[in-house]
Amino acid sequence: MLKPLLIYFVTAFITQDSADRDLLFRNLKSFDVVVINHVADGNRNPEPFNISQEMSSMGLYSRLDQVFDAPHAVKEVLIGQAGLEHSVCF
Repeated sequence: MLKPLLIYFVTAFITQDSADRDLLFRNLKSFDVVVINHVADGNRNPEPFNISQEMSSMGLYSRLDQVFDAPHAVKEVLIGQAGLEHSVCF
């Protein structure tokens, strides 16, 4: 499951404007590249991540979406499409 998902996102372009999306889609269609248009959702509030003592004792220390830096739109797409806010790091 991880490999197809990884390939999908490694070969994707994320736009924040529908005109940019359309331009990329038209020009990259022959390369089979995914173009995702992200529309900011101001209503989405990430749930706080509280680590219990038991979780900490098992080596869990963070959610996956909290361990790397990326532009906001990129993180939002990864969270929305790959469920990074439900993945944890040991």
